[in-house]
Amino acid sequence: MSTATVTSKGQITIPAAIRSDLHIGPGDRVEFVRVGDGRKPVSVEAMNRAIRKRASGR
Repeated sequence: MSTATVTSKGQITIPAAIRSDLHIGPGDRVEFVRVGDGRKPVSVEAMNRAIRKRASGR
């Protein structure tokens, strides 16, 4: 499991392993989704599939 610390300005650095796994690079935008009660957790693999699907325009 990777962790990140929030700075006093509210910023975080996404750990390198996570950036690599999600193919996140400079200039990419990241959306944070709160997972609350009643929602299923999503695996990194499922997120990657969704990212690839959206990037391909399907």
